[in-house]
Parts: sequence; C-alpha cells; structure tokens
Amino acid sequence: MTERNKISGVSLYIIGIGMGNPGCLTVEAAQAIEAAKLLVGAKRMLAPYEKEKSCAVSYRTEEIVEIIEEYMRTGAGNIAVLLSGDSGFYSGAKALLAALREAWGEETVQRRVIVLPGISSLSYFCAKIGKSWEDAELVNLHGAEENLWQAVLTHEKVFAVTGGNAQKYLEELAAHGLGGAFGYVGENLSYAAPQPLQERISSGTVRELARQEYAPLSVLYLENPEAVGANLWGLPDESFTRGEVPMTKAEVRAVVMSKLRIREKDIVYDIGAGTGSVSVEMALTARRGKVYAIETNPKAVALCKLNKDKFCLHNMEIVEGMAPAALEQLPAPDAAFIGGSKGQLREIIDLLVRKNPALRVVINTITVENTAAALELLETENFTDQEIVQLQVSRGLKVGASHMLTAHNPVTVLSARGRG
Repeated sequence: MTERNKISGVSLYIIGIGMGNPGCLTVEAAQAIEAAKLLVGAKRMLAPYEKEKSCAVSYRTEEIVEIIEEYMRTGAGNIAVLLSGDSGFYSGAKALLAALREAWGEETVQRRVIVLPGISSLSYFCAKIGKSWEDAELVNLHGAEENLWQAVLTHEKVFAVTGGNAQKYLEELAAHGLGGAFGYVGENLSYAAPQPLQERISSGTVRELARQEYAPLSVLYLENPEAVGANLWGLPDESFTRGEVPMTKAEVRAVVMSKLRIREKDIVYDIGAGTGSVSVEMALTARRGKVYAIETNPKAVALCKLNKDKFCLHNMEIVEGMAPAALEQLPAPDAAFIGGSKGQLREIIDLLVRKNPALRVVINTITVENTAAALELLETENFTDQEIVQLQVSRGLKVGASHMLTAHNPVTVLSARGRG
C-alpha cells in the first residue's frame, strides 16, 4: 500500500472505479480494493468482487456512512467505498466526504480517509472516439435540470451524462432545430462479453441518433460548428411566441439581464412574467440554477408555458398566482426581477428581503408615480448599489425609399442590492 496509508493509518478509501470493468482500475485502486476487508457500493460495482470479499450493497450517502461507522465499531481492517467514474467528476464522493466531515470533523477525515481517482466516462469516451475534451462544455443530466439544448446551441463541443434518458434528450434537440448537429452515444462503457452489459458506440447526426434506443448507462458527445456563443441576452422579439400580453422588448431585456448579474447556479424570480421572455433569458443564463416565473393572468401563463417548451427549459418553473402570496413557499432567491406588481410592490419587496436580505433586485417602471414609489421602497429597505437607468428606444421603420425611427414608451430600470 502507499506510504501515506502506512504513516497516517487511513482506514477508509473512497475509490473511483471508472466505468465498471476492473481492467480500467488504476493500480493503486486495485491494491486498495485487494487489501480492504469490506467493500461498499452499488450492486453493479460490487459484482466482480462479491465471491471473494465481504460486500455491503448501498448507494445512498446516509446509508454508506452508517455502514462505515458500524463496521468501524465491530470490524478490523480497511473499508473501500466504490463509486463509478472519477471521484471528482459528477461523483458521489462529494456528498460522501461532506457527510463524513459533518460526522467526524475535518481533522479525522484528513487522517483516516484517502480518495483515489478513477478514469471518468468523459476521458474514456473521448479517447475512444478520438476527440479532445479540454474545450468541451460539460452537462450533467443525471438527477439535474441542466439545459442540454442551450449548451449545444452555444458551444461547439458538449459532453453530457444522460442519466438514462439519452434518446429523450436527442429527440428534444432534433425537435428544436439542432437535429443537424453531429454526435456520438456511448453505452455501457468498458464492458465486454461475456458480461450481460456490453459497450456500444453509435455516431451520426442528432436526428439520426434520436431514432434509436439506448441503455441506461449512456453518455453523449455532441458537436455543433454553428454554435452561437454564450451571450443570449436581448434575443430578438420574434424568438418568442407572443399574444395579446405585453412583452419586455429585446433592448430592455438586455439591460435588465445586465443589472441582475445572474450566475449559472442562481435561484431567480421573474415577478409578473408576462409572456416569459425575461424568464427564458434568466433560465438560459442560470442553467444550473432555477427560475420561477410568477404570473396571475391565465393568457400570460399559457404563453409562458409555450416559450418554456420552445427553449427546452427544464430549469424554469411557472408559478400561477399573485405575488407576494405565490412566493411564500419558494426557495430564497439570489436575484429577482419585478416587471409587474399589481399594486403590491411594498409587500413583494418586504417578502424578498425577508427571504434573502442580500438579494439583487431589478424593478421596471413606466409611470413617474411607480418610479417614485420604487425608489422610496429601496431607500426604506436600506438597499445599496442603487442605479436608475431610463431607456428610450426607437426602432427603424422603412417608409418608401426612406427610413424613420418610431419611438417606444420610455422604461425606467431600477436596480439595487440588499445589505444583508
């Protein structure tokens, strides 16, 4: 075993075993498994060792911690927890280490736990198909709500862990204009006969790949040479399904999004969502977060749903109801946009500050009275970094052989941050 093990008396290994074939283990991982008295992991991972090792089948973090602690009280020898792939790539190692630190403390974890990396599905699969991956966008669709469509639209290379739904995601891409992208699907990576699981790699356009069915253990590598780049603020108004409901225009949306400063894991509210145009851009930006579109008008709610589906936004949730009551049960926001308040602006601001005293807020107003009321509220609630921007947008219109500019109503954009 390693010198570190001999010196520190480590008794617990957390091991990334690669895709599952023991032939893909690192030498150090194979040695640790050989020396362990107890192996813990999902049944598929334990199968090669169950005839010669004591094994405990579990893949839930809380159960694994209980198994470890029980064995340490009654057993002797090292324990190895087997986790698929690499310990640092969408692995259960992150949650397990956090649980152990909470139970034992950082010092004990440092002294008694060694994490061994494995070959990730990313590096294995890209090697198989002869592709580099250092510039690929990585997407986790296993138990997450990330937007694969947005990733493929904006990046030339995308690798995705599918969570058993490869065909569904390929069908979505094909149905929403990305069927011409080229892709590879890897199933049951590293497995070979006589095992029941066997590796298969398929390639073709997204449209072609969407016609097949795939094993639950599947990954995707997709190439889109016509990717549009990451900035999706101020999308053309024609991008959205519109009706009789007022919509925040492209130029105003671009300013609102710049003031919100949304990060990719943020939780964001769009209060008075209307057609959902701002919600869509929020969700495309916070693609590892969550956007709540709050709207009370049934016609607007229907348009929000159409635009959500149009952009394949699994991380956008439409909440039908009136703010602030409709916000009560939602998780605390990192940022909020108030496009319409139905006369409840004070109550909405009070609730937002109560949920997160440090949130970023942007308010759009059209009338002078609403602007004054919003400014007063921001001062009363002790917001900082206050900014006021008034937009007067005029769009060109061709009249005969000439062009003229037609003015839209001015919009005031107020932005601020709580002091919490």
